[in-house]
Amino acid sequence: MQQTSWLRNFIYLVLLLALAIAGIMVMHNLNLAMQQEFNVQPLLLFGLNALFFVLAGFILALEPLYREAQKIGRWKIDWKKWILCCLPFLFLSLSFVFYYSEWFTVHLPVLQKPAEWFMTDGDTIFLKIFQIALGYFFLTGFYKED
Repeated sequence: MQQTSWLRNFIYLVLLLALAIAGIMVMHNLNLAMQQEFNVQPLLLFGLNALFFVLAGFILALEPLYREAQKIGRWKIDWKKWILCCLPFLFLSLSFVFYYSEWFTVHLPVLQKPAEWFMTDGDTIFLKIFQIALGYFFLTGFYKED
């Protein structure tokens, strides 16, 4: 039991480090390409960045999902968890897109407020936390029913 715990934690570490290294390499190459071509694509930057943090949440949710997979029964979706956890984190993650979008500035400025509340001195650490939580709650929203 103790040996499998060490192995499992080591696998988590390797997966998270591989994801971090891949994310750093992709974002660095994308930034270089945008600097050379003078073609800044903020939605692409946001999308790739969000993808890496949501995937980190998926990796953190692998163990609970594996425990559910060991059970016998049919897969179900915990709609309450998705509505109460995933939707707010999805909205909070997208609020930064709303914040920088001209269309939302004109038509729905209220959607920009959460980004203003959570953005401190231009720091987006809360955005990353929201995206990791979104990935985690999304995967843990699946369960098996007897």
